[in-house]
Amino acid sequence: MTDDDLDHWIEQARDSVRQRMAQAQTQFGIGAGGRYELDLPSATIRFFDADDHPRATARIQVAGSWSPSGKSWMWGWANESLPAAVTEALAAVRERGERDGLDSLTAAVVASEEADAWTLASLAADICQAACVYRAAGPKSQLFLLLFDLRSASASDNT
Repeated sequence: MTDDDLDHWIEQARDSVRQRMAQAQTQFGIGAGGRYELDLPSATIRFFDADDHPRATARIQVAGSWSPSGKSWMWGWANESLPAAVTEALAAVRERGERDGLDSLTAAVVASEEADAWTLASLAADICQAACVYRAAGPKSQLFLLLFDLRSASASDNT
């Protein structure tokens, strides 16, 4: 893959993720102030509105985590504390990196600023055909989640 090809792919992937995230926010209110429940063993996430009513559910894969203090990205597949259920689709990301000679897709940990983390998550979303990316901020790191099968939550989902 040439540098120009990579730059074009990055631009296309970032634009696509921005559009899909905007659509998810408009359609489901994701990122609009409600809380979320992350269930790693079942590889799912539930989003709630400000009144704590269920808004949306999705299957997830953990693309990776970004450490603001360490300025580093760790791919989900390299994080041994994550269950396999939330990283299995990322094999396709490693395979693409190996095929195209992209170390940033095959190295377990990559030095990165926040913008680089968004780029890596966007490339993973493109490769895995995710509906969108959601960043779940924690006290020390931020998980970048790939969302799949994003749909409106029903009342029965609030159990």
